[in-house]
Amino acid sequence: MANDKKMGIIIAGLGKVSVEWIGPVVESDNVELVALVDISEEAAKATIQNFKLGDIPYFTSLDEAFANVQAEGLIDLTPPHLRLPNAQKAFDAGLSVLAEKPLSDTLDKAEALVKLVDEAGKVYMIGQNYRYGHIIQTAKKFLDTGKLGQIGSISGWFYKTIDLPGFHASLSDVLLQDMSIHHFDLMRFFLDANPKSIFAHSYNVPYSWHKGNANVSASIQFENDVVVTYQGSWATTGQETQWNGNWRIDCEKGVLTIIDNVITVEYFQGLENHPTDRVLNVLEPKGDHRGKRNYLVQEFYDAVRNGKPAKTVASDNLHSIRMVFDAIESSRTGTMIQRG
Repeated sequence: MANDKKMGIIIAGLGKVSVEWIGPVVESDNVELVALVDISEEAAKATIQNFKLGDIPYFTSLDEAFANVQAEGLIDLTPPHLRLPNAQKAFDAGLSVLAEKPLSDTLDKAEALVKLVDEAGKVYMIGQNYRYGHIIQTAKKFLDTGKLGQIGSISGWFYKTIDLPGFHASLSDVLLQDMSIHHFDLMRFFLDANPKSIFAHSYNVPYSWHKGNANVSASIQFENDVVVTYQGSWATTGQETQWNGNWRIDCEKGVLTIIDNVITVEYFQGLENHPTDRVLNVLEPKGDHRGKRNYLVQEFYDAVRNGKPAKTVASDNLHSIRMVFDAIESSRTGTMIQRG
C-alpha cells in the first residue's frame, strides 16, 4: 500500500546556505519540514520568522530532535567535519540523509562515511547541485546525442570576486575545498568517467584578500584519456564568470561551449568534414527553471520512498571529493597524483 503522507524532513545547520534549502523543501508536494536544528536558538527563531514557518519545533542538537520528532530524512547543512558523526546519529534513528557538499573535511573521513552508508543500507546523497541546472542538463543532453562525436578535450575556467564568512575563512585551499568540487563534478558528469591523474597548483595572487589559496590551475586526465584543463579564482578583480563557469568541449565533429551560461554548438552537418559544411546553433536551455535544489529534494524523496537510485550518492561523490584532495596533494608535493 502506497504511503500518501508527506516525508518528514529535519534541517540541521541554519547558516547562510540554509536559505537555499528551506524554500525547495517548503515548496515540495512530497516532503514536509518538521523541525529545525541549530546550536543557536537565535538562528532558529530568525529562520522561522523569515520563512513564516509558524510553530515548527526547533532544537539545539540532533539527539534532541530525533527523540522528539518523527522524520524520514535529514538535510545536513552543518560544517563538513560533522558529516560523519551526524550520519551515524541519523542512521541510528532510522533516517536517510541529504547533505550539503562536501562529503567531509578530509578524505579519510569521506571514505569512512561511504563505508558507514554501505553498512547502514540507508540513502546518503550529497547536494552536488550544479549538474541539475537546466543549462548543464541541456548541454549534457546534446553531447549525448552523438552529433559531436567523441570528446577530445575540455577546458574550463571560473572567476569570481567573493569574501567568505565562517569556517570557510580558515580553509587552506579555499577555492578547491569549497567551490572547485562543483566544477570537478561537472567534468565527471560531462565525460561519464572518473579521473586517473591530476597535476595542480593551488596558490594566491599577491593582492588576494583570502587567507587560504584562492586560485588554482589544474590538468586532469580521465580514464577515457580525455584531458581537462581548469583555471579558477576567487580573487579576481573583474570580468567574472557565471557560477557554472565557462566551458569549451572539443569533439571530433564539432565544439560545444558554455560562455556566460549561453550554450553554443558548431558541428559538421554533412558526410565530409568540410570547413564550409557546418551548423552553428545557440541552444535554448530546457528543463525546470525553479532551482537545482528542487531537483535534489525530489530525487531524495524518490530514493527514500520509492527506492529509485539517486545520482549523487556518497559512493559516487567520493570520486569528486578525491579530485579536490588529490589537487591539494599535487600542489603541495609538486607531483602528479595517479588514481587507478
